[in-house]
Amino acid sequence: MLTSMGPCKYPGQDNIIPLTGESGNLFSPLYPHRFTDIINCTWVITVPDGHLVKLRIKSFDFEDYKICERASLDIRDGQSSSSGLLRSFCGYSYEKSVFSSGRHLWVQFNSHNPYLGSNFYAMFEAVKQLPAEFACTASSSYIKSFNSDTGTLASYNYPLPYDDAVECVWVMHVDTDSRIELSFDFFDLSQSSDCSEDYVEVRDGQFDTSDLVGRYCGSEKPSSITSDIWNLRVAFKSSGKTKYPGFKATFEKKKSVRAIMKIVGIVVGALSAFFALIGGCCKVFCKDDEPRVVQGTFGDEAEADTPLQETSHQSVAASTNGRVTLLLAILHALSAQKFYDSQGCTANNQSTITITGTNGTIPSTLGFVPRNATCQWNITAPVGKVLRINIRASFHEPCGGDYLRIYDGPSDASDIMAEYNCNSSVVNGTIFFSSRRSLWLEVKTGINANSTAMLVSYEALEKQECSINSTLHAPQSPEEHNFSSPYYPQGYRMNMTCGWYITAPEDHIVMLQLTSPLSSSHSSKDSVEVYDVDGSELTIISQALKKIYSKSRFVYVVFKSDDKVDGISEQGIFVKYSAVKTGKTSGNWRNRDVGLGEGIGG
Repeated sequence: MLTSMGPCKYPGQDNIIPLTGESGNLFSPLYPHRFTDIINCTWVITVPDGHLVKLRIKSFDFEDYKICERASLDIRDGQSSSSGLLRSFCGYSYEKSVFSSGRHLWVQFNSHNPYLGSNFYAMFEAVKQLPAEFACTASSSYIKSFNSDTGTLASYNYPLPYDDAVECVWVMHVDTDSRIELSFDFFDLSQSSDCSEDYVEVRDGQFDTSDLVGRYCGSEKPSSITSDIWNLRVAFKSSGKTKYPGFKATFEKKKSVRAIMKIVGIVVGALSAFFALIGGCCKVFCKDDEPRVVQGTFGDEAEADTPLQETSHQSVAASTNGRVTLLLAILHALSAQKFYDSQGCTANNQSTITITGTNGTIPSTLGFVPRNATCQWNITAPVGKVLRINIRASFHEPCGGDYLRIYDGPSDASDIMAEYNCNSSVVNGTIFFSSRRSLWLEVKTGINANSTAMLVSYEALEKQECSINSTLHAPQSPEEHNFSSPYYPQGYRMNMTCGWYITAPEDHIVMLQLTSPLSSSHSSKDSVEVYDVDGSELTIISQALKKIYSKSRFVYVVFKSDDKVDGISEQGIFVKYSAVKTGKTSGNWRNRDVGLGEGIGG
């Protein structure tokens, strides 16, 4: 293989370095050190006839040059400065591979600032074809969304081997009555024991947190994959340590079992109506005194055949009624299935759906809300219970006024607990508790399809309350008692305050252990505060020990949650307490002032 080297000469301006052969290298002066001077270097790359030039940028650092006039790397599709510009890179932004359309490529390095350093290193090689249109051509990350019935995806620069560290993501969306079948036409990646180097990862949904279907590497082609819902996410990641052929896959929309059953239901319904019509016609028109076609002879023998005709008529009617009964039973079984579409949220429509029960999901699986729709759900729990809902949602561009609102009550006149819209991006696992037995959920979408996706699960729980002055008596150690925030470990309500006043016997102090404290990274003002109580004086205690010891016999613990929704994923608090003999503590307490919201971390 013919190779060539092209260092940029220094000092000097307007260096022109010809590079010929099947591969070679080019780099800035003093590489790998940064170059801090004014210079202009040009490389004209020529590969053998019948080949194209692939330029791989291996290192690129132009400091913080956001203005390309100060320093840039320009790449043109030809052998002169008048050839068509392919790319111009500056700052930290660049693509790892650039291809020519012919056998020549023109590359120029410009540095016009003597104070800020820059450098780069690139390799070229002769290739016989360009990457396919459906291949990933990422710089470092690549996300493509499909909203079609079929499509093709492939690894970085396929059918050329992948040789850079890249991550490519494809997300496929079809209508809610369909599923996605993914088939691999070609598959050859590097092999590792846990597929941690180069791999293809498939998830049943559109998020990187969706259910994992599988992670694949090596040369064994995976079997076809069919999604459980109407979204499928495929990710390809390479480490840049190896060079392998890659993969190619196709996807196709398939009707879901649910959709097929709906079609069956329609057919069954039509057949039911048809057989019912036949049965009615027989009862009206099949009379004994009307002409009949019978098997036998004319005359007196024909009269003898009349009972046979009547028996035959009864048999037909019975057979028809049996078929109708069977088909109606099938229809009833189909109608009993509660599908998302049957809940009434449809495109170009406003609808209100009433839901009662102890648990459920809206929709049944994560998917897009129909466009140009206003859908409202009135969810009601049994008497004496409240609702806990968990919301996952995402808003995608273009997003024209889409929103999701949650009301604490039976209508949109109730208090708004939270609202998410196009500025919210992804809502992942936000938890709410109603104060009553009803919640009102409202989602509105604009004219753009696939702009809002949501998954809301709900369950009814026994209502739990707390007081600000609950009194507890600490048992003598080693016996322990405990208390927790309402609904622990399933979360807690917004805007609540709970207080526990704990007393120890004479000559004892209180030992507390927060076995499930609030996370120290929790971004809201939710807090746990522990106070020593000495007469009417409260002194706050806060320390990073697992066990907290009071100074006096009395302790007051306060748990507060704010009215801001930052995505509650906390379980709440769980506290163990007991009384220990004075002087037998395993740690010293200390006081320090702590502002509101500085809870105790464990």
